[in-house]
Amino acid sequence: MGYSSDILADGLSVVFCGINPAVTAAQSGHNFSHPSNRFWSVLHLAGFTDHRLRPEQEHQLLTYKCGITAVVSRPTTRASDVTSAEIAPQHHYSRPGSGTTPLRRRRFSESGPSK
Repeated sequence: MGYSSDILADGLSVVFCGINPAVTAAQSGHNFSHPSNRFWSVLHLAGFTDHRLRPEQEHQLLTYKCGITAVVSRPTTRASDVTSAEIAPQHHYSRPGSGTTPLRRRRFSESGPSK
């Protein structure tokens, strides 16, 4: 099975959404896996987890009602390598009460837990 940045399930309290995954994440198979990335430390220090998770423990985020996703699934070395054309199809936001659902929210709701 290939790499997916999505760590999602129903009933989450928060979903951290990045622009796109890093090449290092795709290579290791885990989000925020580069040694200089502070995501896991900050997540713990901010009180989202009771201990610092390692990248290979990313699915444990679900037990804390937290998830991860990205606007664009293509890994790049830098977020600035993502083109506006890649973001545009995902850039569908609705006004509260309009009855429309943003694309990412719809995809998340229909996909169920990631494996």
